[in-house]
Amino acid sequence: MTSVTRQRRTRFWAIAAVLVVVFLFAGLYFRTVVRRTSSDGTAWATGQANVGDIEVTISGSGALAPGRVEELRAITAGTVRRLHVKDGDLVVKDQILAELDNEAVILALEQAQLTYETESERLADMRAGRSSSVSDAALRAAELKVETARLNLAAREKAALDLTVRSETTAMVSRIEVTASDDVAAGGHLLTLLEGPHGRVRVQVPEDRIGEVRTGTGGSVFLAPLPQTHMVKISLDEGSVYGLRVGDRVHGTVTGQWLPGLSATSDGNVTRIEKVGNLFQVTCRLPGLPAQVLSGARVTVEIYPTGRLDGVTVIYNGGYVYLATDEYVLQQQHAAGGGHTASVISIASQGTKDAAGSVVFEVTLQLRDFPQAARAGMSAHAALTPPGREPVYALTSLETVSRKIVTAVGGKVSGVAVREGDLVGPGQVLLTLTNDTVLHQLEMARNDLAVQENSLRDLASPQYTEREVQSQDIRFRQAEITLRARSDDAAALTLKAPQAGKVTAWNANAQIGRSVAVGFLFCRVANYEGMELTIQVDELEVDQLRSGMPATVKVDALPGQTFQAQIKSVSQEGVYQTGVSRFAVVLSVEPSPRLRSQMTSTASIAVAAKQGALLVPAEAVTFYGDGKGEVNVVQADGSAAVREVEIGLFNSAQVEILSGLEAGARVVTGVIRSTGGMFPGLSVPRSGVLPR
Repeated sequence: MTSVTRQRRTRFWAIAAVLVVVFLFAGLYFRTVVRRTSSDGTAWATGQANVGDIEVTISGSGALAPGRVEELRAITAGTVRRLHVKDGDLVVKDQILAELDNEAVILALEQAQLTYETESERLADMRAGRSSSVSDAALRAAELKVETARLNLAAREKAALDLTVRSETTAMVSRIEVTASDDVAAGGHLLTLLEGPHGRVRVQVPEDRIGEVRTGTGGSVFLAPLPQTHMVKISLDEGSVYGLRVGDRVHGTVTGQWLPGLSATSDGNVTRIEKVGNLFQVTCRLPGLPAQVLSGARVTVEIYPTGRLDGVTVIYNGGYVYLATDEYVLQQQHAAGGGHTASVISIASQGTKDAAGSVVFEVTLQLRDFPQAARAGMSAHAALTPPGREPVYALTSLETVSRKIVTAVGGKVSGVAVREGDLVGPGQVLLTLTNDTVLHQLEMARNDLAVQENSLRDLASPQYTEREVQSQDIRFRQAEITLRARSDDAAALTLKAPQAGKVTAWNANAQIGRSVAVGFLFCRVANYEGMELTIQVDELEVDQLRSGMPATVKVDALPGQTFQAQIKSVSQEGVYQTGVSRFAVVLSVEPSPRLRSQMTSTASIAVAAKQGALLVPAEAVTFYGDGKGEVNVVQADGSAAVREVEIGLFNSAQVEILSGLEAGARVVTGVIRSTGGMFPGLSVPRSGVLPR
């Protein structure tokens, strides 16, 4: 009995302790969270405008890669005779990696050696004063050789001119594929130009509207970043949808704890009514919901139809919110004359069926000007406006007319004269190549023409003159040049390491006894002294990045360590996926023996910072765009006043106020509406207006 009594007393004191903690927590909650309560039961959670420091960063993740990788390719064809290394071996520059056999190359070398000796002996004979007679057939053959030599020289001169790459039209440099000192094979991709340059978008026009469209029909285009808003789709039967019109008012309330202790509400409007099967799908926009409410949140909807005649004033329903481009706002901006001017340049003659089974025709609009910050693949919203007709709208993406510039002769890049984003004109130099082989062939072609012309003159002359001796001297030097070339071909049968590093990606077909062609890839030699990291950056942030900007890199496998880096390049073309475009940014990471290829890493790039700025909590600010916004300020009498402010830097936690607010001011960060219970329910003001 004593034991039972003791257990009851223990349980009693435990319950009492829990109740004390609960009441203490409730008291602390009302002292810290509820700053001011009005007579109508509304309490506001507030923050204070203070002077402090703010930093804005851009980050992204990727895998480390070697900074420089050289390919080892066969310069001449042959059969693999010997291999000196294997995959993973460390090598030094010019170390022999493989040897080839090619009997034709060796025979050509021997032939060149014989020709050299013959021409040398003939030169000696001519200098001794010997002469010879020539037949008509020999003279005709010499004339044909002169003509062939002239054609060959013209081709070699064209190849030499191709070493300087020029623009053929007015264009913008979209992407540069090579850097100085890179080796490029014939046909290799050097850079990409956006011709014009003009941006284009495509609009799908229904078949009942295509007759209104003509080439030259005007339009307008908005480019990313496009405004986003919360949307909800609900299904109604024919009786419920009766009297409902696009533009009718909607009131939505998000259920669930998306904001701690608060329920989010918003007023919006109906944007679309579509027949889907036996029901009608009604799309509503709720622009006032906080950003914390994510897609998938449950929302209850009250719709107020304006065309009902049966006395029904409210339609109740529900659904799940999702984020989408605010086409309603964009359509209003198009109607107000906003966006980039565009016009129709082509209309498809063949229609296609869309996902709903309706026939549509593709119409292409071209922007009059190409915005400086525009990128291919960027999100776009277009309006096609036939005269006197309702516009046709489309959510699409920006396209460009690009042309790849390739090299006809190949060689080593000696200089790049342009940068990505530059505008170039016809005839402007883009980059230059050096190719000793091309120049050597040009010299050989000139010498050959001189030799053939001199031979023709020699054949027409019965005796050797001073000029004939000079001609033979040229033949001798031509044979000497050919001998050096054939010697180079023979030397190419021995493949050497192009740089110091590690042998990687050894070709499984590179085995003893296998025949390989010119350009056959044996392996790659990777230099791990410098590393690179490629991250993907959102289209809303990429315009803040420039080559040379410093960054820091953290590696998952090396916690606690930070490596310095800088931006090497920023892509001019993005990849459009799921409604947003992302752009590749390449960073050069400082060398470290602890870094390895394919290590998962995260880069952080500081793009803006400021000390001594006037800062408020981010949740206190309503953004309007163009650096404008508003806050709700608590006044001395306890009421809240809306004040317009100018916005500077901001991140996920803080916003800099440039004007419109003073230090020490208390701003509303949320609204807590008491319902008379112990813990009031939470809500936020509608459309940015606080209840008073």
